[in-house]
Amino acid sequence: MNKLPENIIVWISENNNIESLRLQLKEMTETHRISTDKLILELKKTENRSLKISDGYIQLETENKASSFSLKKLQEIMEEYFEDEKNRASECMEFIKSRINSSCTESKEVIKRYKL
Repeated sequence: MNKLPENIIVWISENNNIESLRLQLKEMTETHRISTDKLILELKKTENRSLKISDGYIQLETENKASSFSLKKLQEIMEEYFEDEKNRASECMEFIKSRINSSCTESKEVIKRYKL
């Protein structure tokens, strides 16, 4: 009737598998990052920034990445927008922060494992 011991064994086994895969993924990600850096350096040396591979091609491109959006950045933008009304910018920020805090909080039951 009591399936608790069985559930614990399954949970620990899967937890161990996940941790092992997480470590493998971390190592693979680092190896991939290093090979990417080397490949970028090599492709920059060539005139053709594109290479044909078995299932298509790879190409060196330049991506523009938008800067992250933070409350501090939002505060600066609001102060710039409400130039002579700093108080208004602060009021808007307080309103936004209160909405974020009240609507983004989610809680759920979880099981955490602590290894000795």
